[in-house]
Amino acid sequence: MERRAQAAESLATGAAGKDALNNAIKAAELYMRAAGEAGSQPDAVRFRRKCREMITYAEKLKAALGGGAKPAELPATRPSLSESTSASILRLGSKLHGNDFPIWQEGPGIDEFELLPGQDPFTEDIDLENIWERIQAAHKSGDVVITLGTGRISAEEEEVMGLIGEHDYAVENLDTSGSSRRLLIKNPWCDAPSMTALGWLGSASSTLIKPPNTGLSTERLAHDPNSSSRLWVAFEDVAQHFESMYLNWNPALFACRKDHHFSWELPAKVYGASLSRNPQFSVTSPSAGTIWVLVSRHFVDAELDIARERRDSMAAAARQLGFMSISVFENDGKKLQICGGEIYRGPPLEVGEALESMSHFTEQLGAWTRRTAGGNASCGTFFQNPQYRLSVKSSSPLSILLCADANDIHVHVDLIWAQGRRVTAVRVKDLVASSGEYRRGCAVADIAMLEPGVYTLVCSTFEASQLGNFSVRVASMVPTTIAPIPADGAGSLLTKLPHVHLAEGDERFRLPVNVSWLTRASVSLHSSATSQLGSKMQPPSSQMVRVSVVHGWGPEQVTIAVSGDNEFQDPRSTIRTPQFDMEPKRIRKDGLWMLIESIGSHGVALTIDGEILSDSPVRIGSWESV
Repeated sequence: MERRAQAAESLATGAAGKDALNNAIKAAELYMRAAGEAGSQPDAVRFRRKCREMITYAEKLKAALGGGAKPAELPATRPSLSESTSASILRLGSKLHGNDFPIWQEGPGIDEFELLPGQDPFTEDIDLENIWERIQAAHKSGDVVITLGTGRISAEEEEVMGLIGEHDYAVENLDTSGSSRRLLIKNPWCDAPSMTALGWLGSASSTLIKPPNTGLSTERLAHDPNSSSRLWVAFEDVAQHFESMYLNWNPALFACRKDHHFSWELPAKVYGASLSRNPQFSVTSPSAGTIWVLVSRHFVDAELDIARERRDSMAAAARQLGFMSISVFENDGKKLQICGGEIYRGPPLEVGEALESMSHFTEQLGAWTRRTAGGNASCGTFFQNPQYRLSVKSSSPLSILLCADANDIHVHVDLIWAQGRRVTAVRVKDLVASSGEYRRGCAVADIAMLEPGVYTLVCSTFEASQLGNFSVRVASMVPTTIAPIPADGAGSLLTKLPHVHLAEGDERFRLPVNVSWLTRASVSLHSSATSQLGSKMQPPSSQMVRVSVVHGWGPEQVTIAVSGDNEFQDPRSTIRTPQFDMEPKRIRKDGLWMLIESIGSHGVALTIDGEILSDSPVRIGSWESV
C-alpha cells in the first residue's frame, strides 16, 4: 500500500492541472489506508502525516484550478487544535471533496442520530431484527451455539477496541432489556485499559450497554479475574465491530437427513464460468417444507500449509484456498450447463447424482488470437473468428456450450447452415440457432430438434481483438463430429490488388483478370479514408461499395460472383465475394473483369485495397474508369 501511495504522490508532483489534483487525492486516500494497515504505531503516525501533506497539496491545486479562495483565506474551516489526528484528516478530506461539516465540541446528544418520521433504518443484506429473533429463540431452547469472529485489524484498532484481529469469541448469553439487545461475550483480554475507554465496561454511550448491577465498580469489574473475562455488548455494536457470526445448530433439529460423500476434481480454468464440470445432485421432496443444505470439505495437507504460511489477511488466505457455494435450480433433476434462475424448496428429500440430459458429448479446445479474434457479427473481421464443421447424421436435440477461460470476456455462439464451410457474415435465413445476447464467461445454445446435416459453428467475442482460450462442447442424443475449419485463405495464393481511389460521386472501375488453368478464387476489399489534406479519417456512412466478377462487357456482360448478395455495402467493413471458378478458355473468348462500383456522396477520397485468394496463380492488370 505504501508503494502505491508513493507512486500516486510521484504522479501528483510530476503532473499539472486536473491530473495532479486527482493523483494527490488518490495518494492521500492510499496513505490513510496504509495508516490503518500499519504494523506499528510509528508507521501509522508517519502515514497519517503524509496523508495530511497530500490533502494540503490537493487543496492548493484545487484553489488554483477553480480560481477560488486559497486555504489560508478560510480560517473558519480549519480544524481546531483540539480535533484528533484522524478527525482532522477526515475533515480536510471532506472539505477537499466540496463538503464542510461542522465539528462536535462535545459528544453527540442522545437524539443526534434519531431517524426522521417515516424514515426506515438501512442495512446492507442483513436484517438485524430477524437475526436477533431467530438466535434468541434458538438460544433459549438450547439449539444454537454462537461464536463471533473479528477480521483483520491493525494494531492501533486492536488497542482502541480491545479486540484481537482474526480471532473468535464465544457468546455465553443473550439478553433483552426493553428495546436494548445485548450479548455476553467471553473476552480474556477485556481487562485492557482501552476496554474501559471504549465504554464496553460501562459508559454514557446510548448504544453500548452497561453490565448488570452487581455492586462492583467499573474499575473492579475490569480487573476482577472472575468477571473481567466477560462483557455485555449491544447487538448493534456486534454488527459493527465483528466480521462474522457463526451459528452452530443442534443436529437433532433436522429429523430427515441424507449424507452424500463425493470427490470433486476441479476442472480446467476454461470451464470456470459454467456448471458443466461442477458436482450436481437431484433433490426430490414429496411435500413442501424447508431444506437445509450443508457442504463441507475435507482439508488436505497443502491447504494447511497455505493457511499456516500466510503473510496477508485471513481473507486473502481464504481466496487462495478457494470458496464454495450452493445453487438450487428447478430443472427436473437434470444437469445444467450455465447458472441462472436459482430457486429453493424443501423436505423430506431424496438426494442422488444428477443425470445428464444428453447421452453423447464432443469437445474442442480453441483460442481467440490476434489473427482469429474477429468480434461480433457487425465487425468487418467477424469471418476471422474460430469456426467449426459440425456433422449430425440423424435428428437429435442439441446443446452447444461455449466457455472462455476469462470471466471478463463476453462470448456468443452461432450455428449456421453453411455446409461446413467458413462463413463471412451471419444472415438471418441461414441462422439455425444462437446463444442470444453475449454472456460473460460462457454461453449456451439449445436446439429442441436439429435435422441431420453439416453445419458451421462460429465462436465469437463481443469485441474484436479480445484474446483468450475457450472450449466448445456439443451435447446430443446421437453421435456428432466437430472439426475446426481452416482459417480464411489457408492454403491459398494471395494476389494483392493495386490501390484504387474513389474521389467524388458515383464511380465504376474495372480490372482485367487472367489465369492459365482452371482456378477457384474469391475477392475481398476494404477501405481507408483520406481527407483532402491527406489526414486519415473514417469514411462517411453514405458511401457504399459493391464488387463483382464478370465475363464480357456491355449487353453481353455475365456476372459470376458479387459481394453482399448484390447489395452495396459499407467499405469500412471487409467486402467479400463468394468463391467462383475462372476458366481460361472462356476468359480468352469473353474476357474476365473485376468491377468496383460506388454510390453516395462523400467529402473524402476513398482508397480501396484488396486481394484475390486463389488455388492457382492469377494475373491482373490495372484499374481503369468506366
